[in-house]
Amino acid sequence: MAGIESIAALLGVASGVAGMVQQNRAAQVESQRLSAQADANVAAAAREQEEIARERAETERARRAALRRAVASQRAKLGAQGISSTEGSGEALLLGLVNDSALDAAEAEDERRAALSRIREELAGQQTLSLLDQERLSLRQPTAAERLEDTFSLGRSLIQ
Repeated sequence: MAGIESIAALLGVASGVAGMVQQNRAAQVESQRLSAQADANVAAAAREQEEIARERAETERARRAALRRAVASQRAKLGAQGISSTEGSGEALLLGLVNDSALDAAEAEDERRAALSRIREELAGQQTLSLLDQERLSLRQPTAAERLEDTFSLGRSLIQ
């Protein structure tokens, strides 16, 4: 009869070990999923930042081209009226165009910085959530030593 109880105890211990192995594997899978999600978030943020940089460069080129066209057009108009574009009101008109363009560039830069800041804040928030998820996962899962001790305790209690 003692042999059957010992076998039953060993089966109980084996079942406990199998359960712990399954829990450990599930925790590893969840940890890998969280890590992959964090990597995907970082990659998405990098792509957004690259897109913002590309848009900035395109917008700046377009702004400069528009300014050149506007200055050339204004010079032609001034010249047709016999007004010098290097002095007086002609110069003031051209400087106004340049100043307006500079203000547009400053506004675009402020918007770009705000967008980059938003991306960084979102990524930081996602990383914080990921760390919290990892912490919750580690709190849910007992350490290997704790699991082994629980298994041995279970085995001892079943044998006695």
